[in-house]
Amino acid sequence: MKEVKSLCKKGLVPMPDVFDLVMKHLQTEHCQVRISSFQILDELFHRSHAIRELTLEKLKTIVSLTLALELSDNLPPPRKFQAILKKTAIKAIDTWNDKIWCTLQQN
Repeated sequence: MKEVKSLCKKGLVPMPDVFDLVMKHLQTEHCQVRISSFQILDELFHRSHAIRELTLEKLKTIVSLTLALELSDNLPPPRKFQAILKKTAIKAIDTWNDKIWCTLQQN
């Protein structure tokens, strides 16, 4: 994570490219990889306006990949990490909502 933040901070990698890479890993058919990818996305969300905008554009996909709310959606194995992914995503998305709401109220 340190390396990712360092590359982003120095501007060595464009934020849309970082976002695309995180989204690619978020689609991996392994729940632990999705957890790690989502944690990176959450960290970047709090630090980058560009990532927040990209995240909001893809929010439906992100929710689908982390919460599997639709009957047709399934979270990948291992099964014991599925609840962890859901809990992590719910907590982060709730925090995102608070952050965005506060920003909108200030404007």
